[in-house]
Amino acid sequence: MRVRYLISEMWDIKDVHEILDAIQFAIKYYDISDAKSTLTVRLMNGKHEKVEASADRIKNKRYEIRLARAQIDTTLEAVLLALFHEMTHVKQFIKDGFINQVPYIWKNKRASLDQDYWLSPWEMEARAMERALIAEYEKHR
Repeated sequence: MRVRYLISEMWDIKDVHEILDAIQFAIKYYDISDAKSTLTVRLMNGKHEKVEASADRIKNKRYEIRLARAQIDTTLEAVLLALFHEMTHVKQFIKDGFINQVPYIWKNKRASLDQDYWLSPWEMEARAMERALIAEYEKHR
């Protein structure tokens, strides 16, 4: 996997280095380093963003994570929680056949959203992995 970074001046350089390390950790953890794809990570100031973080499949094997600094709690832990949540979605795009647009596709099947979006299997997994990945990341630093 090729990783590209676009970083605004609002991000502290120490945090940027930590984020870059965390991304590489997540890529290895999810065993997606051999994926013939490109991940663009945008660390934005976020003043005009509506959400703190998001991940999308842009096209074919191109993925993008956006972290909006002004929208995220100021602690590095909050940033890492958001990052690991979105890295779980990238893993889902690559390994689970997740398509995050209506109609949602999950594990190569059309997914019903009869329940609340936050109870969807992809969101439940991403939320569950946030703290789990932080704990694993802390062990391997």
